[in-house]
Amino acid sequence: MEQLLHKQTVSVTQTVLNTAEEYVISGDYILPEYCPDVAVVLKCLVTPHIQSRRWSGDALTLDGMAVIRVLYLDEERRCVRVAEFTQPINCTMRGQGGDTVPVRVSVTQDYVNCRAVSPRRVEVRGGLTVRVVAQCAAPLELPCAAAAQRLYTKSVSRTVSAPLTSGEKIIAVNETLVFDSSLPPAEQLLGGDCAAVVSEVKLLTDKAIIKGQIHLHQLYTDDSVAGTTYVLEQSVPFSAIMDVDGVRDGMLHTAHVCVLSDTEECVVGENGQNTALGFSAKLLIQLYTYERVSAELVLDAYHPAYPVTLDAQPLSLHSLCGAFRQTVTAQKSIPLPCEGLQELLDVWVTPMQTVGRVDGGRVELDVALLVSLLVRDADGIIAYYERPEDVHLDCAQVTDGGPCEVLATVTPVGVSYAAMGDKLDLRLTLAVAAELWESAQDQVVRDITLHQDSPYPSESAVLRLYYADAGESVWDIARRCHTSPDAVREENDLRDEVLLAKTVLLIPAN
Repeated sequence: MEQLLHKQTVSVTQTVLNTAEEYVISGDYILPEYCPDVAVVLKCLVTPHIQSRRWSGDALTLDGMAVIRVLYLDEERRCVRVAEFTQPINCTMRGQGGDTVPVRVSVTQDYVNCRAVSPRRVEVRGGLTVRVVAQCAAPLELPCAAAAQRLYTKSVSRTVSAPLTSGEKIIAVNETLVFDSSLPPAEQLLGGDCAAVVSEVKLLTDKAIIKGQIHLHQLYTDDSVAGTTYVLEQSVPFSAIMDVDGVRDGMLHTAHVCVLSDTEECVVGENGQNTALGFSAKLLIQLYTYERVSAELVLDAYHPAYPVTLDAQPLSLHSLCGAFRQTVTAQKSIPLPCEGLQELLDVWVTPMQTVGRVDGGRVELDVALLVSLLVRDADGIIAYYERPEDVHLDCAQVTDGGPCEVLATVTPVGVSYAAMGDKLDLRLTLAVAAELWESAQDQVVRDITLHQDSPYPSESAVLRLYYADAGESVWDIARRCHTSPDAVREENDLRDEVLLAKTVLLIPAN
């Protein structure tokens, strides 16, 4: 059988697993002996860490730990107390991956409820969303051009990308961080946030150097009787050298870091008091590189002498066209939760949802935040408030400004605030990591059947007239008249593919 179409094989991104599942946090916990009785629960915070991921056939098993931190008040209600518990995380998802397929995992807290069942026992109920994306390169055979004489094809060029190589490394970070001289010694840590972000990636031949920052936000008290609290803000740099075969300078890449575990504790300083913070963490650093190639897709075909039957199928192609990291600031003014506040103990923000888009060649993000406030009122009583807020971020320039999907992660790395009258002015420092993906959906010709046993009637005239309407394309006219598109353009001196107005064309016989 005569081959009618040339074919090419390109590598594309194949998603073997892309799912999000809810994981339930549930448990009754007894307070440790050193913790005072619970009178009022202020807030329950859940920090999930996925510490291992492994494929077994088509099953991906994730194991980790959820750290549950309950902020509460005793009967005096003048000092923040904390009780910390842990719950294992274990879930299994089905996909088509294997040991060689890298996995990206993220976990977000959907909700958490906590209540005191008794002065010594609390009940925690909550939900986490575990998101998993696993991608690999897969070969795809595509018809790209006509292989038979007088077979005309209509094609479109698409850019496709595929994962080229990947690497990951677990590193340990251990630091002793001395308090600022203006801060008093600590009696007890009340907990806080630990967030890691990648700030720089340098690719060499078969190596990658990845640098970043770990941002620590810790609340502590120096006197549990008086209830005075202070905030520690520290940044710890990290770096890693990874051996990754096939990596070279200039490759399109993405890099990610997640905290597998972290520990903070008070450390005795040179003065014999708790004036230092002992910090240790394990980080998982992942690097992915991509190659981009151009592929020609056949969208339509015909033969001027014989009818054809086209085997056309829908095809979706996704291509990573760019990635960037950027630190942006946002300002927000919100009402104070109550009148006569004596003190703002702590303010922190938690991203809940991020929606990105490209507008006028720039990446814009709408971020839904949860603003949490720990305050002391005019009577010295501590209370917790929270309110949702939205911020708009204008980020990096897109080189071509074309339509694309924006997948972005926003990490708070700094919060400063000041009470001004009945308003709270917030200045947020946010680390943005974004990927830009192009998507194309086409009806692609996979195969052609040429019916040579029933040719079209032969034409006796060398030229004939065709009354074309505005909006008709040269391709459709040539196909309808069983001739060549180039012959129609040349005979009528046409520059545009689509006719802008009604006209009469001379159609040459083919």
